[in-house]
Parts: sequence; C-alpha cells; structure tokens
Amino acid sequence: APYSAGRVWFERAVDRAVQNWATDIVAVSRATRETLVRLRAFDTERNPIRVIHNGIRLPTEPPTRAGLRQSWGLKDGEIALGMMGRIERYKGHEDVLLAVSEMPEESRARIRLIIVGEGAVDEKNRLRSMAERLDLAGQIVFTGYIDAPAPSIVSEFDLLVLATKDFEGFGLSAAEAMAVGTPVLATTVGGTTEFMSAETALLVPPESPSDIARALEAHLRDPEAVRGRVHAARGAIANFSDVAMAARFHRLLTL
Repeated sequence: APYSAGRVWFERAVDRAVQNWATDIVAVSRATRETLVRLRAFDTERNPIRVIHNGIRLPTEPPTRAGLRQSWGLKDGEIALGMMGRIERYKGHEDVLLAVSEMPEESRARIRLIIVGEGAVDEKNRLRSMAERLDLAGQIVFTGYIDAPAPSIVSEFDLLVLATKDFEGFGLSAAEAMAVGTPVLATTVGGTTEFMSAETALLVPPESPSDIARALEAHLRDPEAVRGRVHAARGAIANFSDVAMAARFHRLLTL
C-alpha cells in the first residue's frame, strides 16, 4: 500500500540516516522545505534546511527550433498546449482535457494538447479513453521522450501548462518556458508560486478544470495581456539563473 506502516518506517529510517550523514541539507523550494519538516522526520534544530531554488540557463539568443510542430501534425492557426514531464495522474493531464472540453466549440477546435514524456501504459490508455469520450481523440498527441534540449521543446508550445494536482517541488518546465518567452498556465501548488505570480503567468487552483478553461479562453482572447505576462516573466526568471544557483551553493559549501 502506498502509505503502509512499513513504507512510513522505511522513509523515516532514510530521513534519519540522511541527517546523520549530511553536513548540509538543501531544498529546491520553501514548499519542499515545509514538506520535509511537516511530513517527514527532519529536525531543523539538528540540521538546518537551506532553500536554494533550481537554476536554469538563461538564453542569450532565441533557442533553435527543431521543427517539432510539423511532426506533431499542427496546422496553421492551431494552438499547442504543451505539458512536459512524467505521465502520472497527479500531473493533472485529465484536468486539462476536461478544461478543453468545456471551452466554446470555436476555441476548442483550435486546441491541440501535446504531452511530452513517458509514463505507464495504463495511464496513457486512460487518458486516450477519456479523450475519446470527450470527443477530443484527434486533439491529443503523445510524443514520448524527445531527445532535444528543453528550451527547444518548450519554445514550440503556444502555452506551457503545469496542472499538477497536489505538490510540485519547483516546476522546472515552467521556469524554462518563462526564460524562452513561452506563456505559462500553472496550478498554485508547491513551489510554483515562489517564482510565478499573476503578473507572469496564468495561475489557477489545483484540480479545477473550469478555472483552466476560463484561463485558456483568456489566453486566446487577449494577446496583448499574453505579451505583457511574457515580458514580466523573462524579467522575473532572471533571478533563478544557473549562475545564481551555483553562487548560493558555493557560499553554502565554503563558509
């Protein structure tokens, strides 16, 4: 069972071992740190848990596109909603499908959901079955793993969607999208709001297909607002560069 007594005992044993061996403990977000303290056996009096956010390489020029839109079968005027990462139920793919199904027909017909990543066959089949029942079977594309740099992939999306249901340690794909100028829609879970705000992304509550549908409509309806969020996102994400992350680790390990 996912939360059996045996698993809990094992996790706590690992937590204690980590605290015995580690000189420093680092979390990738304040949300992750809070989870370690609240739900796991980490004692901050014994080992302080520092927060060093993930860092991304900020592009000095637009990323090279790999012509992926053509391979996904996208036509002129169609909107690529991209989701990147492991295909698991908690990632919220079903919520995006439900959201698209709620949109007006004119908008819904333009949407293509591009799911990049691998996952269990059962989960992919469940999503395919749901898409068929929602009359969206022709609008969902499973690309599998793509052997290309993440910035090149997310730059092909018209909107990066991060619809995680419960917890997201950081949300690296969203940060990468912000850096290359791809708009973002994300749920307010875990560490996402530590680098995103209403000024830089469309933010919605978790497990809220209707809110996602309204956000998608807003994205399609107001291109000027989209450009404003993209511009603000590029400025905000500059604080989360790989250089800044490396400097914080260097300071931690040398002082």
